[in-house]
Amino acid sequence: MMGIDDRDLKISTHLDKLWILYADHELSCSTAASLHVASTLTDPISCFLAAVIAGSGPLHAGAIELCYDGLGMLGTVDNVPAYIDAVKAKQFRLFGYGHRVYKARDPRVGLIEELMEANREAIDENPLLQVAMEIDRVANTDPYFVERELKVNVDLYGCFIYTAM
Repeated sequence: MMGIDDRDLKISTHLDKLWILYADHELSCSTAASLHVASTLTDPISCFLAAVIAGSGPLHAGAIELCYDGLGMLGTVDNVPAYIDAVKAKQFRLFGYGHRVYKARDPRVGLIEELMEANREAIDENPLLQVAMEIDRVANTDPYFVERELKVNVDLYGCFIYTAM
């Protein structure tokens, strides 16, 4: 339906897994918004729109887009150290790290890592994904992030898969 040749169903299977992974995640902001609107007995379209609008914010599904924007802003791996310094100086926010609910590693990351391995060639070829991988490498070893127990969440890793496909 998207105009992509997917005879082996690799892309559609991976998209199904990603969408379930994101959708089946506690009572999220967008789910709560939809349920609140539905509790007024309004029409289903209004409930759906409430969920979409709530989900578009930068601290919900919009965080993936902000990750992409940040990677594009950096351009190359060479700019990662200065960016990490700016994040530590609170000049930028590092989307894809830390989570409002999880104070440890996001449990959804395991499935994302499996999908990353299945798309390794496309990930390795993409310069923006190389930037993301470097951010992840640096943040996992930098005392600032380690001491604050800021771990990667699916927003940073999810962008790898969507971009690879």
